[in-house]
Amino acid sequence: MELKINRLRIKNFRNINELEINFNDKVTKILGENGKGKTNTLSAIMWCLFGKNIYDDKKFAISPIIDNEEKNDITTNVTLILNDNYVISRTWYQRKASVQTGYIIDGKEELTTITQSQFTDELKDKFGIDEETFKSLSNINYLPNLNWKDLKEFIFKLIGEVKDEEVLLRGDFGLVEEQIKLMGINSTKDSLIASDKDINEEIKRLETEYQTLVNTKEKYVANEEQNIVLENRKKEIEEEIAKYQEKQKEEEKIKDDYNNKQKEISNVEDQIQHKNNQLEFNNSAIEDYKKSYELNSVSVDVIREKEKSYIQNKINSVSERLNALDLQSQSYDEQIAEINRKGKELQEKEIKVENDTCNTCGQKLPEEKIKSTLNKLKEQQLEELNRLQEQAKSLKTIIGTNANEFEQKTNELEELKKQLVEVDTKVYEEQEESEKQKEIRVAKENKELENKQLIQDIETLKAKLENLTNELNSMTKPSIELNINQDLFKELDEINSKLATSITLSKISEDVEKANVNLANAKDKKVVIKNKLEQVAKFNNLKADLVRQKVKSHFKIVDFKTKEFTQDGTEQETFKICIDGIDYKELNTGMKMLVAIDLLVGIQKLKDIHTPIIIDNAENITSDISVEDTQLIIAVATRGITELEVK
Repeated sequence: MELKINRLRIKNFRNINELEINFNDKVTKILGENGKGKTNTLSAIMWCLFGKNIYDDKKFAISPIIDNEEKNDITTNVTLILNDNYVISRTWYQRKASVQTGYIIDGKEELTTITQSQFTDELKDKFGIDEETFKSLSNINYLPNLNWKDLKEFIFKLIGEVKDEEVLLRGDFGLVEEQIKLMGINSTKDSLIASDKDINEEIKRLETEYQTLVNTKEKYVANEEQNIVLENRKKEIEEEIAKYQEKQKEEEKIKDDYNNKQKEISNVEDQIQHKNNQLEFNNSAIEDYKKSYELNSVSVDVIREKEKSYIQNKINSVSERLNALDLQSQSYDEQIAEINRKGKELQEKEIKVENDTCNTCGQKLPEEKIKSTLNKLKEQQLEELNRLQEQAKSLKTIIGTNANEFEQKTNELEELKKQLVEVDTKVYEEQEESEKQKEIRVAKENKELENKQLIQDIETLKAKLENLTNELNSMTKPSIELNINQDLFKELDEINSKLATSITLSKISEDVEKANVNLANAKDKKVVIKNKLEQVAKFNNLKADLVRQKVKSHFKIVDFKTKEFTQDGTEQETFKICIDGIDYKELNTGMKMLVAIDLLVGIQKLKDIHTPIIIDNAENITSDISVEDTQLIIAVATRGITELEVK
């Protein structure tokens, strides 16, 4: 799949009033001094696509900035034309964004407003691209700055892992081959390191034990006669304790068997009680079903009465509405009569100035003042008459509407009365059993079957209970706790203590020889583990080389480090971008950009998705950029260019 940007139109976006750019299929450079809008041009592209700026920030000022103030009352619009005819137009006004998409048809852009989620789905459907995919294919800072594990996972999803089986075919790893096949190289290494640590501790312990035994060998001489007496007495005590413990085990078994039988009886009694409760509940339900069955019978008379009741309810409702309409009409007639009465009184009322003298000085008012007052009174009278006429007109309209509804309801009432009379002569089909009755009957029969099974279960449980009770009565009841002379245990401890400090020469010699053999075996194991770890290191070195070769084949200048050493000299796995052995993070800015471009071009080929690579501050790149099948859009700070230029 391919996404190419053909044209960009900007209006009122940050410090750009109006701008239109036609992009080259290969490299398009946006030139200008700092502050002239290069970065904002790139941000406009990203904002139109994903609502964020070139630095992946969605909380940035979008509206025009005039006198250092963001003007949200001015409309911002950015339009992109992709792949020659697909159009995206994003608008920002009063801190709200909207998106339109469409196509160029007969030279005219035909656009439709869609939601953000619809737009996201549309990009995915048309170009196979979502925001995360676009970032990974177009943003030179995204992939190089991933954690090495995430970067490795991303790349190997595309090219496939180097499997352990491939490495095993390229070398001799006989000591660890089966373990690697079974567990994998990492688990094998971890297991061997853990085993090496354990064997070191075991050797250290065995060396200490061996030296201690050698030092002790000449220190003690056994008193054979005393040991024989102690051993005989120890045997007597242990036999007596063993008899007691055996008897105690027998008593404990009797007690456990007796208690278990009681629990079994109690459990059966609980089951019987539970089933009796269920039986009682079911009987009650069956009686309820019988009553409900009768109540839900459907005879012709019942059907007829239900229909008559339904029609009668409608008659009552219509009659109530007719009465209400009649009362409303009477009320409106009375209101109109009152309005007419007030109008007549107003027309017949003589208009004159009641007081023609000044309230302050007591002198007679001027003729003009009296005349003006009289005119105002006439105007007020006319306004009141007009108001009364409008009020009467409104009421007459309502009366007319009510009259129409009264006529409709009267006709409806006559029709309902006719239907009510017809019900008595209507023929209904007799039903042997209603659906509700059938449902109730089936439920009752199910409960009866359930009761039958419950009764059988109860009888079975009662027979079982009787057998269990007989078994319990025939069992031996537990006796009281057995006791033993506690002094025997005390005497046995004293004998063991004396025997422990009276080691025979032959016994200690055997222990010395045994410790020596154990130590030699442990050292042999240490050698085997060391040889296995060496083969694991050899395996990892070979695998790291194969991984590097497999990945590097997809790029021109990008290389990868697949292993590194810690401060203590331990080798460990990694996956870092480098060039000529230098880590990406240690490169200068221009070289980082070239490495990132090579990385993104290779990734685009692997994914078979081609998108523009968008680069800000590309003035750090000192050499010419040439790529195949990939569109580059770069911003270059250029002294002396005071207005944006596009090349």
